Amino acid sequence: MKRVTLVLCILVLSISLLTFATKGKNEIDFKMFWHLAFNNSGSMKIAILNYELAKMQYEKSKVVQETQMDQLLSKKQFLQAEDSYNALVKAFFSQMMSLYNNLATGQDQIKNKESMVKIKKLNLNSKKKALSIGNATQNEVDQAEIDLSNAESSLLSLKENIEKWKREYLFNTSEISTPATFLPISFKELAIPDYSATLFSLYTSNDVQLEIKQIDSQISHINAELAKTTSSTQDIDIAEKNAELADLTLKKYQFDEEETFISMYNSLREAVDSLKNAERGLAIARSDFEDTKTKYAKGLISESNYLAQLSALYTQELNLETQRINTYTSYVNFKLSIGEGLEDILNEILK
Repeated sequence: MKRVTLVLCILVLSISLLTFATKGKNEIDFKMFWHLAFNNSGSMKIAILNYELAKMQYEKSKVVQETQMDQLLSKKQFLQAEDSYNALVKAFFSQMMSLYNNLATGQDQIKNKESMVKIKKLNLNSKKKALSIGNATQNEVDQAEIDLSNAESSLLSLKENIEKWKREYLFNTSEISTPATFLPISFKELAIPDYSATLFSLYTSNDVQLEIKQIDSQISHINAELAKTTSSTQDIDIAEKNAELADLTLKKYQFDEEETFISMYNSLREAVDSLKNAERGLAIARSDFEDTKTKYAKGLISESNYLAQLSALYTQELNLETQRINTYTSYVNFKLSIGEGLEDILNEILK
């Protein structure tokens, strides 16, 4: 995980103008979006500075004549800053993957909302006609009007949100012109490595929390030794108990660590299998909808029925894309946890 941090810092500083040169100024793919969003994020800039300051302080402690305790405390502070930074990057990456998916599928989402508005309008007209001949109540008409109003509000809110997301994450830079086209994310098929002791070793060697707990154990033993020469019997007992507690905490963490990794690994495999099943399910739904289109063209089903099935298909497609984003985000987090750099991972999963 420590290697990830350094790669990310370099990645952000080296956003290539070649990317902009090879695409139209108003065409954005996910890599470009990620770079822009990362660079425009105030929270990420602060996190980078905190990490760099902690690293500088740690490097200084190795040069100046500081005690072993001072060096350990500086290293712990550096590792905590690194751990916080990596956690923030993971959370931010997940947020940006979801956001980009919303932008890339924005027009499909709008079409779905528009279909729902049309369905609600047809339903309202139907209720009004039924009311005129005594087959519906005024309450049913009122409810149909409320349903239509809610559908229209939902459509308007979606359009406003899409524009807001663009402004917040991208368009405070002169390098992008509007309106922008968000290219669909084209993923490669995931290849999850087989579980092995080597894989787990990569995980433990990149586990910052493990290293922090090892330092806590070292610090507690130094304190216990110092207490023997400078403290009362009671304070010595307290220091020794603290050392015992730190050792037990470390051992428990090490004992639980493999189970944590196995759980993450198995969850990822299950997510990939579930995604494949969802893709097969969508293929079936699309095939079934072709039959619906034929029936509608022949006048065998109503427009309302046709639109309802179209909306259901849109929803299934959008849900699949959300599931795909979540699965690939989990894969990215898995690869980061075994020490791979984000840029390398993106090259691996994106076409």
